[in-house]
Amino acid sequence: MDRERSLRRPPVAALALFAISFVAVLAAGLTLTRGELVLPLDDAYIHFSLARTLADDHTYGLQPGVFSTPASSLVWPFALAAARALSLALDRTALVLGGLASASTALSLDRVLERAGLGDRARFVWLAVVIA
Repeated sequence: MDRERSLRRPPVAALALFAISFVAVLAAGLTLTRGELVLPLDDAYIHFSLARTLADDHTYGLQPGVFSTPASSLVWPFALAAARALSLALDRTALVLGGLASASTALSLDRVLERAGLGDRARFVWLAVVIA
């Protein structure tokens, strides 16, 4: 039982570190932009445009009725298009999905490190480095 409990400590601590970092960076960004969620890369805007066209006009492209492949990701525009079809805000949905994907990556990495035989401290350090 102690072994099982100790195996949960590194990912829980790392996820707490991730949550604190995520909220701090988000709060700083929103403060600097006066509450507006700004996307630093043009890929995000391209994916949002592609998702809108997919959801609204059922076309995989940036213009309705004109097929094109502008995205750097194949799945992400479909996830965002599903959000748009559900009338969810694309920027907030992307933020939540990105946060969940990041947390899931940390949990997956912890499993790999645990199977490699790393102890609690080493696993936490690796997770903290990846999160940073």
